[in-house]
Amino acid sequence: MKNMNNFYKELGNLFYAVAKSDDKIQPDEKKKIEDLIGFNWKHLENSHDEFGTDASYIILFEFETARDRGMTTDQAYDSFAEYFRDNESSLDEALRKRIFESCRQIADTYRRINARELELLEKIQDLLQLNKVHRI
Repeated sequence: MKNMNNFYKELGNLFYAVAKSDDKIQPDEKKKIEDLIGFNWKHLENSHDEFGTDASYIILFEFETARDRGMTTDQAYDSFAEYFRDNESSLDEALRKRIFESCRQIADTYRRINARELELLEKIQDLLQLNKVHRI
């Protein structure tokens, strides 16, 4: 992948879209994103910013930026979708599954997956071109 910073930025937008899909971001959802960065994304590759911080934390920064800007779920999703379509060939199936599983875990954090979250997860699954065998 050419630019990991852009990838992480758009992943932050996607995670925001999932957390915001039911109109309210719960503290547990933000904590889940922090945990996912540490466990699933930090070790994906080893780039760092100019301060020595692992580049994967751009995910959290972008999530917070989207929240501060008041982005809608659709705006955040559309931003990721545009990035994905432009970089589709750089994201292999394993990475796509990792993205989807992270989204599923975020949605499942607070009172399980609701109807709006399920609708968005199905949309993400279609975008990522994952077969429907993947359990939501």
